[in-house]
Amino acid sequence: MSTSNDLVRERSKFVDVTAAKVLTLADSGNTFVLKAAGGAAITLPAVAEGFKIKVITGLAFASTAWTIACPSAIGQGGAIVNSVFVAASDETTITVAHGAESIGDYLEIESDGTSYFINGVGALAGAYTFA
Repeated sequence: MSTSNDLVRERSKFVDVTAAKVLTLADSGNTFVLKAAGGAAITLPAVAEGFKIKVITGLAFASTAWTIACPSAIGQGGAIVNSVFVAASDETTITVAHGAESIGDYLEIESDGTSYFINGVGALAGAYTFA
């Protein structure tokens, strides 16, 4: 008797980010861990259906915030920040705030080919802002 297992197992590749980073479509599926005391910018690629990443705060920021830049005003969704939903609508920039970050805060960002959909959780008030 033979059996089959149709479950596809995915393993994220963890990538430490310590300086500004411009992502490409090849970065899809990665989990990026923010690990620099001074924040920098992460730039998302042009939208493509199926592009998906996760960004985790891995170190407290000593001096400045991190930002995640969409290629245009296509960031949609939001994040639960200090138990309150903070909406994002037609946004270009996500800010991971200096002084409001907690190790383990995270964002998931994925695209349908038209927009970037954002969801995540920040423990402290002001952890994430959208503009």
